[in-house]
Amino acid sequence: MSPPHQPATNGTYVSGNRFGVSAVFCTSSPRLERPGYYQTSLRGVSGCKPRKGRLKIAGRFGAGQEDGAPIACTRPKLAPMPLHRNACRPQKVHATIGCSLMPLWAAVLVGLWWCGTSCASGDAAQLLKEARGEKDPGKKVELLDRALADPAPTGRVLAGIYWERGMAHKELKHCAEAICDFDGAMGLLGTKNSILIEKADCLIALDQLDQAANTVETILLRQPGKARPYVLKGMIHEKQGVLKKAEDEYTRALHYEPDSTLALEHRAKVLIKAGKLREALEDVTALGGQTPDDPEILTMRARVYVRLKEFDKALKDYEVVRSQRPEDTSILMEKVQVFFDMGRPREAAEVLIPYSAAHPDDVQGLIFQARAHIDLGEVDQAQRTVTRVLKKAPLDATAHMYSGVIRLTRHEYDGGLEDLNRALKLDPSLVQAYKHRARTLMDLGDPVRATVDLTKAAGLDPADGEILAMRGLAMMKRSLYHAAIADFGRSLDRVPGDPRVLYDRAVSYALLDDPAHTIEDLDALLAANPDCARAFSLRGIAHFRQGEEERARADFDRSLELDPRDPMLWNNRGFFRVKIGEKDAAAEDFKQALRIDPEYRKAKENVHMQVAFHEAEVESSGRPVSGGNP
Repeated sequence: MSPPHQPATNGTYVSGNRFGVSAVFCTSSPRLERPGYYQTSLRGVSGCKPRKGRLKIAGRFGAGQEDGAPIACTRPKLAPMPLHRNACRPQKVHATIGCSLMPLWAAVLVGLWWCGTSCASGDAAQLLKEARGEKDPGKKVELLDRALADPAPTGRVLAGIYWERGMAHKELKHCAEAICDFDGAMGLLGTKNSILIEKADCLIALDQLDQAANTVETILLRQPGKARPYVLKGMIHEKQGVLKKAEDEYTRALHYEPDSTLALEHRAKVLIKAGKLREALEDVTALGGQTPDDPEILTMRARVYVRLKEFDKALKDYEVVRSQRPEDTSILMEKVQVFFDMGRPREAAEVLIPYSAAHPDDVQGLIFQARAHIDLGEVDQAQRTVTRVLKKAPLDATAHMYSGVIRLTRHEYDGGLEDLNRALKLDPSLVQAYKHRARTLMDLGDPVRATVDLTKAAGLDPADGEILAMRGLAMMKRSLYHAAIADFGRSLDRVPGDPRVLYDRAVSYALLDDPAHTIEDLDALLAANPDCARAFSLRGIAHFRQGEEERARADFDRSLELDPRDPMLWNNRGFFRVKIGEKDAAAEDFKQALRIDPEYRKAKENVHMQVAFHEAEVESSGRPVSGGNP
């Protein structure tokens, strides 16, 4: 028999020692924040069996027992405390302890301690239950913090507390705290896909893309047939700016779960970013079928309609959202923006009246008022409104932009460009300021710098077809017709059938002497807009170049029927008549063009050309020229 205080070789205790004690070191216990404490589980008390993971006795190292003998730990193996007290799973470290005979009252104390621990654990479980029923994430975090202040909960209860608090932190956008809680939950429960998914989502929000990608790959190895991991993978590609790969991942997610609302929503958003508006509209419509009258989906669809220039449909969706969320002022502002895009500033101003009365000092409302005044030609009133905004918010980039627009309206080009430069310095992502500056530069005869601005704007908003159309015009001014056609094509991909873009591309084809493509674009334009006089005139030129004189004559005549006040149409028909030998009729057309616009340069050049031809013909025939010397 072993002497007192000495363990037997098999690890049991004899010689009056009735307790075999296994010391457990657990980093997930709040008690261990106090140095020098350890926790133990009982063996052999009243026939009780040890329970794995349940912590039952706490004692201090070096404290004596009843007879004052010190505790002898023959194999102490205690790991250092990590920074986060629940950052790893519990680790058992066994020590063989020899101690003097423990009396019966110690067992009674153990029972009382067990009872207190169970009651405390019950309090934590009650707080967890209350937190699960709480909708406010801030209050939920407070409840769970109180639950974690209790050292008693372990196992699944503790893991549930960490999980719920992590989700609450995520809802509050506190992603770093959420990740710590998710790690704590996995330390107790092991690696779970549901927790890994939420952790990956938070890593993406924090731009920790490499770590997020590794986490997603782990999820896919464990569970490859679910949509959510592929959605996360698409979100990573989207953050990296690789929109095509993001679209592919969202499509793959929909392959596994065709009704995945999350995958449809993300694919719709990435298609909008990529400028694939018709495809995005299909996804948004599918979302609307799953969740009809959802304000978020209706708002997204309205924005797609705005990009497609289907403004009436956009206004209908905004009206429905406004009825559901009358207090949401952002929807009202988007509706006002639609009226501006439609060229109806007076209606925009009328919509703003009640809002301005309720919020007289709101900066965004004042800026929209200024824009309405600019579009209505009320420049002085617009200037007063912008000045008022700049007093309230001197660093507001949009206010400086409209200050520049007002100066440009007054032909103060230097001051206007200075204000636009200031606006872009304050906010380099202000797309509208790039567009205003590009228009001014083209008007001033600098299409190269305009192209630079429009390229920056296109990088910021790839879905805006107007930017690409403007860049196409800048390329035309630089005589880069092939580049212009490419930009017009990209613009039409975003806004199919836009008549202005079709006309400008047809002009580019005409300048490249490509009548077939010119006619193709003009046919498409006239099918949707049969009253476009200039399209008929340009098509007449293309038909003449193909040798179809009768079709050309019909197009020229139709253009003048639609708009007899346009001098360009008279000039074009006059030039056609010169070419087919109807010189007297051509002279009348040129004169009519100059009656409408005496400064019209092309008509003047054609008149001088016709006079020169006439003089040359007379000289060659030997007859005197009327009104001149023989």
